[in-house]
Amino acid sequence: MRVGMITTFQTPCGVAKYTEELCYELNDLVDLTVFGERIQSNSIEDPPIYPKRKPIFLNRCWSRADKCFGELYSDIINSVSPFDVVHIQFESAMYNEGMYSQSALLTFLNKLKEAEIKTVMTLHNVPQFNAGIPYTNWYKNTGCRFIVTNDLMKKELYKWQPEVQSTTIKLGSTLFEPMEINKAKDLIVIPRNKFVITQTGFYGYDKGMLGLIEAMPRILEKIPEAYLVLAGSIHPLAPPIHRTYLRKCIQTAVHLGLQNYIRFTGKFLNEQDLSLYLSASDIVAVNHQYVFGLFSSSASAHRAIGAGKPMIMNYNDVRLSEFIDGKHCLKAEDKDIPDGVFMLYNMPELREKLYKGASEYAKETSYLEIAKQHLKVYKK
Repeated sequence: MRVGMITTFQTPCGVAKYTEELCYELNDLVDLTVFGERIQSNSIEDPPIYPKRKPIFLNRCWSRADKCFGELYSDIINSVSPFDVVHIQFESAMYNEGMYSQSALLTFLNKLKEAEIKTVMTLHNVPQFNAGIPYTNWYKNTGCRFIVTNDLMKKELYKWQPEVQSTTIKLGSTLFEPMEINKAKDLIVIPRNKFVITQTGFYGYDKGMLGLIEAMPRILEKIPEAYLVLAGSIHPLAPPIHRTYLRKCIQTAVHLGLQNYIRFTGKFLNEQDLSLYLSASDIVAVNHQYVFGLFSSSASAHRAIGAGKPMIMNYNDVRLSEFIDGKHCLKAEDKDIPDGVFMLYNMPELREKLYKGASEYAKETSYLEIAKQHLKVYKK
């Protein structure tokens, strides 16, 4: 089977990282070509995640700002052998006006349909039905079979357009062997006696960083060795709201006198760095906040769930709906974060239970298992 994957690729982008992990597994199952976005002026191409695995054929031939996706269409149509399926990784903010009836993206998809090429689209988010923007017919008019990443997304998609075909496939989880915790702490220069609470991922208004920072004074009252690590950076294409939020986070940390108890890494972390920071953690936090009216899933939670660490997650964020409280993680609202941390600190049996549950879920959603599910969709 010949598959073309349209996506951002090997750039500082959550969708790009997810797709690259998926494509390494798909590359062993199908004849795969990745149609990658051209590198933007403020980005650079990241090295391959797995340089020793079978190379992925990459053709950079489109930009989210393209007016007609002409080069991309030509490269697909004029390929030496035809594609059985073209799969596009879609995130609404990436394509600006891509969800309007006269958009270049919709025109491109309709041209593929006219050429009798089957199309699949992974929706990395679905706007709330009451978002006030007329997307109702857009989903139907793409002609795509959709992949969504949790069942809440599927329900919201069917509110927009109940006639479309969709399949729920979870985001993939990265499997890795964590480094011994004290060795990892030594490498990132954190004292071994610190009780490290780590949140990974891009800094943003929806990531709940401020809630974690504001929880630290209460946590420190009972756990004086607590240390919060915000392991990530601002996305290079982040809108101003995220930068304003980051400034507020830093200002709050200074106002609360927490300079010696919080680390902002302030840089995009490669796969090795992410694994190192997760290995050095005693607890992994995923305190996402539902503020943008989008139904989606958490790539950073899936990146962390294989770390073999107990996790505390926000109770209310729809991106975390697939993770079961008390089985995969401990869930808490902002005001209850300190109490959740105290429970994990004082109850080793709970930490062990959550570690086992998270590890099992990581294996169930490994990229190899996720790739096999994609193959079933391609064959429909």
